[in-house]
Amino acid sequence: IDQGLTGQDSGLSAGRDVERSGALEWSFSETAYAHLAIDRMNVRWSGENFNLILGRQAINLATTFFFSPNDFFAPFTAQTFYRVYKPGVDAVRAKYSTAELSYLSFISVLGYAPESDTDSGWSDNSESTRNSWLLRYVSNLAGFEWGLVTGKVRRNQVDGLSVSGEVFGLLGLRAEANHSESLDEPSVRNSSYSIGLEHRWESSFMIQFEQYYHSIGALDVASYDLQQTYPARRYQALGLSYELSPLWTGQASLIYNQVDYSRLYSINLLYSVSDESDLS
Repeated sequence: IDQGLTGQDSGLSAGRDVERSGALEWSFSETAYAHLAIDRMNVRWSGENFNLILGRQAINLATTFFFSPNDFFAPFTAQTFYRVYKPGVDAVRAKYSTAELSYLSFISVLGYAPESDTDSGWSDNSESTRNSWLLRYVSNLAGFEWGLVTGKVRRNQVDGLSVSGEVFGLLGLRAEANHSESLDEPSVRNSSYSIGLEHRWESSFMIQFEQYYHSIGALDVASYDLQQTYPARRYQALGLSYELSPLWTGQASLIYNQVDYSRLYSINLLYSVSDESDLS
């Protein structure tokens, strides 16, 4: 299954490795990393029930937090601690509100061939075989938000679903899953899901847990495909967050590989410098 990109580890290198036209990116040095990229450039039309955005924009389809199998375009990786800013891709997005809490959206994203000698790592012009399109319907039922998605993502046919809401007023539930099939090799299939539970106390202390599975992941280290963002089949994540003061927030996370038992720990502090500025 074509993963399409490699995720950013910190989230601070937004734009690198994101599949989009290299025509809007430039490098200025052969000895150091000096790079300029246009990350947002689009036009928007808004009506009473209809919105249309054309151009470079962020496409976020995630429901879960750490692992997001349904977020196909420039997704954050589980170890990305800074998620305020998501890189843009070249896309058309149309959204029609069918009811107060329901909408139907159409998303088309241009795909590009990898080119190692360009500034961005991708070609300037789109490649039709790598173009993507998705239909997504979201509605509210029994206090939960449900989503259905179907379409083509690069060279794969994808069908998925998502759900989020609160259970018994105590636990937040987030889940998403999809099944994909290669258009080039129909025998190559992948099923993946992520399910998470979370709870936030009145003191602002929050705990999150997620379980991730994808069938193309390996069951032993010798079979790892290191081109994949997640080479193992099963992962778990645990996250903690607490507002130390109105300006300081402490965060910690543990990501656990259930195949080789490796672990990644992360501890960070986020300071609100102003309404539009953070120091991490």
